[in-house]
Amino acid sequence: FMEQLQQARNLAIGLGASITDNDVGFISCFDSNVMASNYANEVNDTWDDITAEAQGNCAVVVTIASLM
Repeated sequence: FMEQLQQARNLAIGLGASITDNDVGFISCFDSNVMASNYANEVNDTWDDITAEAQGNCAVVVTIASLM
């Protein structure tokens, strides 16, 4: 799942997000709520071992294992 986190992180950076790392993933903040929501949907559709939730103009990305 670390590789999936890195890929999702790279995608967020490519989309212009600012990244804040934490113990179980990262927070990516975008210019708009729509961008954050679209990014969270893309993460959830693309990767199986990580999940994302949009909160305002940011998306919180964590490993699913960390939620157990």
